[in-house]
Amino acid sequence: MAVRPLQLMFLLAVLMPLFGQNQLTVEPTGCVYKAGDDPAWARTDFDDRGWSQSRPDLDRLPDSPYLWMRCRLDLRPLVKAGPPFIQVETAAAWQLFVDGELAGAFGDIETGFFSLDITQRRPLTGNTAEKKLAVIAIRRLGGRDSDQASVLRVQAGLERTLQSEALNSAAAGLANSSANFILSAMIAFAGVLLLILSGADRASRDIFWLGVACVSLGLARASDIALLLQLPQPVWVYNLWQESALSTYIASRTVFFFAVAGRHVPLFYRAVTGILVAMNLTWAFCFLWTDAAAAQRVSRLAASPPGSNLLFWLLMIAVHTAPIASLWPIWRVPKDQRLIRGLCFIWMTGNLFVSITSLPYFSGSQQVFAFNIQAIATSPAIIAMFFVLVNRQRRISEERRELQSEMKAAQEMQRMLVPAVLDVEPWLAVDVAYHPAKEVGGDFYFCSKTAEGQLIVVGDVSGKGLKAAMMASTLVGALRNEFLTEPAAVLAHLNAVAVNNHSGGFVTCLCALFRSNGTMRFANAGHLQPYCNGAELEAAAGLPLGIIAEAEYETATAAIAPGAMVTLISDGVVEADNGNLFGFDRTREISGKPASEIAAAAKAWGQNDDITVVTVRRTA
Repeated sequence: MAVRPLQLMFLLAVLMPLFGQNQLTVEPTGCVYKAGDDPAWARTDFDDRGWSQSRPDLDRLPDSPYLWMRCRLDLRPLVKAGPPFIQVETAAAWQLFVDGELAGAFGDIETGFFSLDITQRRPLTGNTAEKKLAVIAIRRLGGRDSDQASVLRVQAGLERTLQSEALNSAAAGLANSSANFILSAMIAFAGVLLLILSGADRASRDIFWLGVACVSLGLARASDIALLLQLPQPVWVYNLWQESALSTYIASRTVFFFAVAGRHVPLFYRAVTGILVAMNLTWAFCFLWTDAAAAQRVSRLAASPPGSNLLFWLLMIAVHTAPIASLWPIWRVPKDQRLIRGLCFIWMTGNLFVSITSLPYFSGSQQVFAFNIQAIATSPAIIAMFFVLVNRQRRISEERRELQSEMKAAQEMQRMLVPAVLDVEPWLAVDVAYHPAKEVGGDFYFCSKTAEGQLIVVGDVSGKGLKAAMMASTLVGALRNEFLTEPAAVLAHLNAVAVNNHSGGFVTCLCALFRSNGTMRFANAGHLQPYCNGAELEAAAGLPLGIIAEAEYETATAAIAPGAMVTLISDGVVEADNGNLFGFDRTREISGKPASEIAAAAKAWGQNDDITVVTVRRTA
């Protein structure tokens, strides 16, 4: 059947019945059926009284995939009306015999390949057209007993009348499924918008997978429209199109349910989804086989349609439980997720309804009704979900913009608190390397000349990011505003500041005072001990800052010879990890190197925390 625009088809469907004259068609009578294949069955004098009056189940044909139908056709009403045509409608390859002679064919009867323009008309010419009675036989390459494949309809009549009835049939099919198609188109459009939105924010996994599900559902429904319009494309193209779209829809829908709950897809649902996708695609690729009998056997075994395969139906039921599993236990669902969870349940219920009516106990009209109910129930739920997710994404974007502003402010504050030029005594050489793990870091250092000598403080706030950076900035500010020089007193002051900050975390800190007489006084609040020329210097390790207000710290003293180098580090060096920790031994071995080399070695090993290295060399 030639391809026509949808509007023209509906117009013809309405106007054709107005031409009342010569609108004649006749149906065959006495049709009988037999599975198998024998050329003698086309003869007019063949005795077919032992054939079945009901067509056998196409899914249970014997190894021979052929099905024959023999009928009587009364052409007397058409003798004076005009040249008669015979119209065959069936989703399979076939040959038509009239009075024992081959009168027409469709598709490849040997391989089973055919196109979707399955309503075909052939003229009755010669002696057959003049006869009042004829015997017709159809040799059909049997296929699966699905909705379309089960159709086997034969009519005779005027060509214009047959065309009109074919258009009316297609229009009725579209009208019966109009709600489904219109709402599916809306869903597909929403899916495109969701994919565009997810492209701007790669972290939005739920938006991306909902977009994929919506677009694939729209493509699956578009394949149904192609089937109703009988577009002249090979049937394997249609099946591959439809099954690929449905497989993508099933998989992306399952992933979406868990993504919107912030969970990974469990192994059970990955396995079930994988089996369903494999079954769908196996069925689609069966039509690429050249051996029709083998294709049918594999089709029955591995990928029967939902209406005739209990395993497929059970797997679909299992997949439909994904919304419940994704938020189990359901009574603990957060309030801000209850709306979208309810929409997921409605979506699931519509799909479950379709799966149930796909069982062989329900008729084709009931299945069409189920698809329309699914569209009416689930399409508004998906569209509502679209607006919910878009609104949630808008809030997330606003929160991210606020966080970025705060992060920039913290970065600026850190740049102001970390001097570009160190205030260092002339008898010391101080080198610093600072590498935060994120945009801002929780490590800090302080270097200042005092009346007692050179004061150097290195600290590490627990955690990372903005909160840790703000605490670090607070402590550096406290160091700048106080003029204490005794290391134990400095740590006690910083501890009071940290406790009063109520941040909920803690801070490790090492404070060292270098004097011109070659001594170093230092106190430790849970920090790594300093190194001097590769040897670890010992000091009593007090509690980290910010835990209790009554914490006390002790000051230790070490002699620093001229030319000796003291190294102070944060635990980002020791805890560098590439599968193995950098560790204390490697840190000790490189502790005598410049600060930049120590930090670079730890960063190259595998940075996962802020890295701070301060080296102090006594030059005189």
